[in-house]
Order: sequence, then C-alpha cells, then structure tokens
Amino acid sequence: MPWRAPLAERVAAGLPNALIMVGVYLAATLIWIEFQWPPARLVEIVMMVVIVGVQIMLEIPAQQPERRLAIGAAAGLLVTATLYVLVLPRLSAFTELALVLFPFYFVITYFMHALPSPRHIPFLGMGLTGILMLQLQPVQSIDVAGWVGVGISVLFGFTIALVPLGIFCGVTPQKQLRRLLRGLFEDLQGVITALADSGRPDFSRVLGETEQRLLPRLKALDQVVSLAYTTRVLHNDPERIRTLHEATESTLLRVRALEHARA
Repeated sequence: MPWRAPLAERVAAGLPNALIMVGVYLAATLIWIEFQWPPARLVEIVMMVVIVGVQIMLEIPAQQPERRLAIGAAAGLLVTATLYVLVLPRLSAFTELALVLFPFYFVITYFMHALPSPRHIPFLGMGLTGILMLQLQPVQSIDVAGWVGVGISVLFGFTIALVPLGIFCGVTPQKQLRRLLRGLFEDLQGVITALADSGRPDFSRVLGETEQRLLPRLKALDQVVSLAYTTRVLHNDPERIRTLHEATESTLLRVRALEHARA
C-alpha cells in the first residue's frame, strides 16, 4: 500500500485552508447581504476560490503563489481595459479581432509554459483576467460602467482572500526551509533507528515509506532553497544556504545508500 501521512499531519495541513475558505466565503456573503456589493458577486466568489486553490495546490507557501497570481491578474486588468475601451470599438470583423487577440494570448500562454515555477504564475493570473474581462459578445457593445463593476469584483475577491491567507498561512522562505529540513532530519532519524535494529522484520516497509516521504520533500527543498536568501538576515548569504542544501542532500544520499545495502 502507498505510504500516507499520519492522520494528525493530514488534518494539520488541510485545516487552515479549509477554515480560511469557509470564513472568506461567509464574510463575502455577509457583505453581499448587507450592502449588495461588489457588483458581480459570482466573479468575486470565483476569484476567491482561485486564489485559495492556487495556494493549496502548489504546496510551496514560501513562493507566495496567491500574491503572484493576484499581481498578474491586476496587470491583465490594465491591459484588457486598454483593449476593451480603445481597440474593440474599432473592430468590425472576426479577422481583425483575431489579429488583435492572437499576439496577446500567445505571449501569455507562452510564458505560462516556458517559465519555471513560480515565475509563470503571474501569467496565469493575466490570462485569467485577459479572458474574463474582454466580455466578447456576438454583437459587441461597450459598457464601461459594467466593465468597471466586474473589475472591482475581481479585485475585491482577490483582496478578501489574500488578507486571511497572509495572516494565517503566510510562510517566509526561511521558515519553510526550516520546516523542510526538520522533516527531512526526522525521517533520517527514523531510518537510522531502523538500520540500528539488525533483526527488524519490517525494514523493507520502512524503506518504502521513507522513500515516498523523501521524494516530495527533496523536490520542495530544491524549490525553496533559492528563495531563502534575504539581506535582512545577518550572516545569511547564498553560499551558506547552498552549502547547507548540498550537505543535506549528500547526507540523504549516504543514508539511502545504507538503506538499500541493508535491504
């Protein structure tokens, strides 16, 4: 059977985001009931779900994916505002529309796929608002007031989700790095304990479970270590962090070699 994290660990990982999602939705519903605002409620709810969902799915809080997505979406609003107000009214055929939209969407989708994580996330946000905010119709009409209302709803949905995420789930790269290293060293301690017991009958199972835990943690470590450097922390420089990273990986490789030799 594939390894699964202990129930307490799974609950601790999922509970904060679940509480934030429900709390944000209830807060938005209360605001809507009391003030009937923002104008496009459905758009607001969708943006809230997208922001929290991206933060959950990428599983690297130190990369701040939700903020990157919101920044890209805000940039997409500025670009689509120009297209909606100044360009669309001048178009009279699909060919003209395609010539305008092709380079816009091509640049967005190209960088979404070409850039490594998390640098591609702003382009995901830009693509989201770039599609949503053009409001294309069979017979195009320009409603600036309606467009502004939808734009306000997008920004409000992002804001009401980002604030609690930043307060309750905000993790600096340094803190995320410490968490990952602590988890890796705890796994190593368990392996060393198992190696010391020469007669342990379930060593193969322990080996398999450790391998399944180490692979995602090593991947996360590679992603976070480049973000951990900051000039605000004394005696914290890229060389020290790189050395710590290399020493950790070297230790893990040696212990895994011992595991396989024992198995």
